[in-house]
Amino acid sequence: MADKIKMNMKNSILLTISVLFAVTYLPALAQTPTEQIQISLNYPNGDRVDLSDTKIIIFKENEKLSELEGNSNLQFFDVKLPRDNHYKVEVFIEDMFSGYQIFAVDRSKELHISIPFSSGVQFNVFYNDGQTPIPNAKVILKTKNSGDISQGYTDLEGKTMRFWIPSVVNEEDYYVPEVHLGDKLVFYPETIRPDSGSSQIKVITKWPKYVESALVSVYTSESKKLSDSDGVFFVSLFENENKIEESKLIRGDAHFSNIKVGEYKITISKLVGNNTAELDNHSVIFNEKDIQMNVFLNQTSNNSTQLKQSNNVKINDEIIENFQASHKWKKQSIQGIQSDDVFHFISGDQSLRLETEGDGKAVFSRSPKYSSFDLSDKTIVARVKVDNSTHLKELSFSFSDDDTKSNWYIVQIDPSTITSGKWQDIAVDLSKGQITGMPNIKSINKIQVRIADNNQKVILYLNEISVHKKDVITTKLIDRCNCVAFRLDDIQDFWLDDVQLNILETFKRDNTPITIGIIGNSFGDDKKLVDYIKKELETQEQIEVANHGWKHEDFTLSTYDEQLDLLQKTNKKISETLLKKPTVFIPPMNQYNNDTIKALKEAEFTYFSSEIDKSSPPYKFSGLEIYQFPETAVTGNLNSEGMLFLKIDHMETLSQIEYSNQKYGFAVVTLHPQEFSVIKNGTYVNEIDSNQFNELKELIKSVKDMKIKTVLISKINSKDVVTSKIPSWVKNNAGWWADGKIDDNSFVLGIQFLIKEKIIDVPQTAQSSGSTSNQIPSWIKNNAKWWSTGEISEEEFLKGIEFLIHQGVIRQI
Repeated sequence: MADKIKMNMKNSILLTISVLFAVTYLPALAQTPTEQIQISLNYPNGDRVDLSDTKIIIFKENEKLSELEGNSNLQFFDVKLPRDNHYKVEVFIEDMFSGYQIFAVDRSKELHISIPFSSGVQFNVFYNDGQTPIPNAKVILKTKNSGDISQGYTDLEGKTMRFWIPSVVNEEDYYVPEVHLGDKLVFYPETIRPDSGSSQIKVITKWPKYVESALVSVYTSESKKLSDSDGVFFVSLFENENKIEESKLIRGDAHFSNIKVGEYKITISKLVGNNTAELDNHSVIFNEKDIQMNVFLNQTSNNSTQLKQSNNVKINDEIIENFQASHKWKKQSIQGIQSDDVFHFISGDQSLRLETEGDGKAVFSRSPKYSSFDLSDKTIVARVKVDNSTHLKELSFSFSDDDTKSNWYIVQIDPSTITSGKWQDIAVDLSKGQITGMPNIKSINKIQVRIADNNQKVILYLNEISVHKKDVITTKLIDRCNCVAFRLDDIQDFWLDDVQLNILETFKRDNTPITIGIIGNSFGDDKKLVDYIKKELETQEQIEVANHGWKHEDFTLSTYDEQLDLLQKTNKKISETLLKKPTVFIPPMNQYNNDTIKALKEAEFTYFSSEIDKSSPPYKFSGLEIYQFPETAVTGNLNSEGMLFLKIDHMETLSQIEYSNQKYGFAVVTLHPQEFSVIKNGTYVNEIDSNQFNELKELIKSVKDMKIKTVLISKINSKDVVTSKIPSWVKNNAGWWADGKIDDNSFVLGIQFLIKEKIIDVPQTAQSSGSTSNQIPSWIKNNAKWWSTGEISEEEFLKGIEFLIHQGVIRQI
């Protein structure tokens, strides 16, 4: 009994302790119950905002409780807050205040905050006359806190692409634009405060187009100029590594006239026998104020007589085939990441991707040993792309004739000559290399590539290294149709079929050709869609069908035989359903490789269209078994998650079309049914987005108003379509120059632009011979006049241009 009493007392004590604990803990919970809140950001039309570069700050009675950063992997912000309180949430996008909402936490578990639509800002940049556009100027847009938002380059009309940025809501917020010509010449326009929607901003810089007279004085000391008694010297003016003018030093001064405002490199050379020795180089800026530059000659260099050959190296079309053997690169460095460049897999197994770690340390890889080859009369060409050249500190190629580390030619490539995000053919000149040991140029058998960053990660893509015979000058033009082909991808049964049919009907009604990419395994049972396409194929030539894969698969994941089977199955399905055999292939996801090309030829395709980033210009119009005309413009862009299309206005697409025609001679615009359908609850529904359909109609109308021909992809290189290989504005320039309306320099700069943009393709081994005078013979001006009026042919006019290049009057840029 006593034990039982003790036990009851013990239990009573334990119960008392438990109750005490409960009394201490539960009232606290009762006072501050919490609720899990999902905070999402939406545009006024209900579309979800990508949470990249977003931030929310939560306040309670002006006291900051928390700050949350968004990212592209989030769909909403997830927070836990005490119930029965009022809070304020402020939203920031790209550090720009974008709105706020005050709310009370009750039983609701979701909070939707609406923010304004983004603002689309396009800059038009002009010289100080307010009329002459500045091409190829870099425009950088920053927040008021100096954070970079976006950047882009101006086209021939001085226009940038449209920057899509958060609208300004707060009166204290603004954006800071900058206009750059080179790295050091910067103009700061007024700050801007764009609202929702699109706007154009005209920027009139302080710069004149030309500096009428510029002077470079060369000193050997602070008080002594280089004199005529020291020898014969020349100062050469370079823009983007291309010599544009040369002047003989007279009493230490070199005079230049009508020089474009900008940043240049100058080299100082001395005549040694029949050759010139480069002694020194400097960077100079010519603008509205700085028209006289004093430079000091490096005395160590002045005593050197080592000759430096020009870097203008031309590669002809003849490639030394035995160097194209398949091989794998072997990573030599501890740092960095190396992989095969499967994304840009184009030419053989030489594709390479090197990524640095952002610590300034070099990453390098070496090829296996080859059978020796002779480089004494050949040029090495590396096809490379760098994701962000401003992060590139070093890029070099080394060539060896043995298995040891002793004998190398090491050639450094100037990072400033690399353009971010673009494929470039770099001529690697061994005569400019640093020599280690005693390498034999006639017995090269190993290659090394090396990169380093400036403490910011950088990625190098190496698509191909090839060896070419050095050749004499030849001038050739890229073909051009100055046209646009529209390409509608992802045609399939019972999927947004009303939207698909409305797109096709829009093109039919406007009498505009369209190429449609059909997914074979998902096509043939939708009678409404099939009957419409079949009828259009029978009654007009404004539509053509293309093979878009069997199940929209990535072709690069399949073998050659598997790819051929996929192509043939889709062609068979389309042929049986529509009685048309496709000759155009649109790779699903734009992915293809060498096996794809081989399979296309076997399956008797003659055209394929991927996207511009997975191909290499120029794109030939004749002489090939299969032609590539890639996507160069779009009507919508995938968001950062790759799930939904961000719809763009027709002016942006039109700008892409214009640029593509200027650069490549044609344009291909890709459309998807999703871009023109309504989104509900994050899903595309079979309902037309009237706003985006209006953008499509405006795009087609604008193309016609600008008299840009519209064609099928298979007709881009048709003889009925291909026009003059030189754009019409060049012919206009020639006529104006002949009539004295523009000066010699303006005419020459126009031709140089065509060479630079590869509209006129001049071999880089072309060495100017004869006179280096800028005097243009009168018969050239007569030719220009006669060509502008149609009295002589394009080819005859180009013979005159070739003569000017030979004579050094027009320099390659």
